[in-house]
Amino acid sequence: MTGSNPPLAGGRAEPVASRRVRDPYADLLRDTRGLRREHAAARDAWYAGLAVERKEESLFELEMLLKGVAAWVNTRNHASAGSHDPLYVRNFRPHLAVARAVLLRCVALCDHLLGPQRASQAVARSLPSGFTEEPRGDRAEGAETPEGALATLRQALSMAVELLTGMLKVDHISYRLFYAAIAGVQREVSRNSFFNPLFTLEFRPEFDRVRVPDVLDAILSVDGETAHRLVALTCLGALRLLRVTALLQASAADPSGIPRAWVLLAAVRVEARALATVLRHRAPTMLADALERDLMRVPANDVRGRYEHVARDCERLLRLRAVLLSAGESLRAEARRLTEVRVPGCDAMAPPREVTAAIETACGKLRDALQGVVLQVTRTLRGAADPERIFGDRGARRAASERLRHTAWMFTVVTRAFVTRARAANADDRWSVGPEFAFVNDYLGYFRYIGLTLSIETEYAHAERLTQAIAGLTECDWIDPTRLEAAVVESEAFAAHLHEVVERTGRREDLRAVPLDKAAAGETLRMHLGV
Repeated sequence: MTGSNPPLAGGRAEPVASRRVRDPYADLLRDTRGLRREHAAARDAWYAGLAVERKEESLFELEMLLKGVAAWVNTRNHASAGSHDPLYVRNFRPHLAVARAVLLRCVALCDHLLGPQRASQAVARSLPSGFTEEPRGDRAEGAETPEGALATLRQALSMAVELLTGMLKVDHISYRLFYAAIAGVQREVSRNSFFNPLFTLEFRPEFDRVRVPDVLDAILSVDGETAHRLVALTCLGALRLLRVTALLQASAADPSGIPRAWVLLAAVRVEARALATVLRHRAPTMLADALERDLMRVPANDVRGRYEHVARDCERLLRLRAVLLSAGESLRAEARRLTEVRVPGCDAMAPPREVTAAIETACGKLRDALQGVVLQVTRTLRGAADPERIFGDRGARRAASERLRHTAWMFTVVTRAFVTRARAANADDRWSVGPEFAFVNDYLGYFRYIGLTLSIETEYAHAERLTQAIAGLTECDWIDPTRLEAAVVESEAFAAHLHEVVERTGRREDLRAVPLDKAAAGETLRMHLGV
């Protein structure tokens, strides 16, 4: 974030002009919804003609709460209550009460979206006839229109509320009973033709379109369908999580909305882990496969003439791969922090003010990380990006500077530890594959996920030499003392560069009077190291 990096794809006009017919940005908004084409068109028409106040915010909250209820059934996503008892002895009555409160809110949102002219639908008083000329498959559960599907959803949620109300009269709710009750709600939502958000990494054109020109230009500037799709997924996923985080904070600020905050926190954990998994494990393979397919299309007699063009494409994809890996690692660390953060659980009987403060702290760190993901991608592709203009937040620029300072300090600590251990290692034990040289593989992973992007982001003058020296450690069957020494020398120089970045960033106007919070940076380092 010091200075500006040259954009990966050059200008915007050439990649957009050379784009194939399919647009992966539009494809993500269309294909991840899980709707048939005629249902998608009907839902779009219904939404366009919907004449209620705050329709976008209401629909967004409804679908995120439904997603959160589905995530709430997994105890891994619950706010920590400090209980380590086996599931079969725990009382899940408080958790069931949270689900009931959220479903009541969902019913109210359905009523709002249906409008005042909604006709109440009574429960059927008789069984359907088995003798009919219509195929049974055509008598779908749920109407074939968005209005009917929403009314059906509202009716199913109302019945679930009544069921949970009756169950809450029991003093002890086992986990299996809690699971069965929530699984019934999941089943009703999953059967709905128009309002089924129970997918990870699904996007809706009603509230997921990118409205910031800088970010949209960055997405559209990427050439190659696979790379374009991954960049769109990263930006859309991070912006979706930012919006859910804002909804989570707003819910936690109201004492009556704390049940919704617990459920939304569960949804954020699931979505963050899913996006991190794609970026860390699937994105590199997808980019490599796409590059291989493009290379195989080059005629043999044209290889020499297109060498420079192919080399530039490889360099562009290497930088994009580094950015996506770094984004995935940042999200993985924040998802881990959300799992470990000491947010009082619904069975902890904590005062609302304490719960609100804990959620606010967790959301603040997650918001900074998500903004960092969007900024990294935008800066790498466009060469410059203003955090304040992108996020409409005056504190975004300061948060970006603080994030850079923390990350640079954090990797300086990791690099110095690697150098110290490498100097002290017994280089004569060349065939050792045990714990003695395991720190080399650890450092290779940290450099892949954090260091490589830092070298690009801070415009390190010897980034190519550093990368080659680190890559040399992966190209041998044992620890070669010569290659290890070369990596140590380059790492020491990089650590000195990062130390200068930390000092220079601290002298910026927005951080001039703010000391480096080493405790917070150390906590982030712990999340990255997984200790």
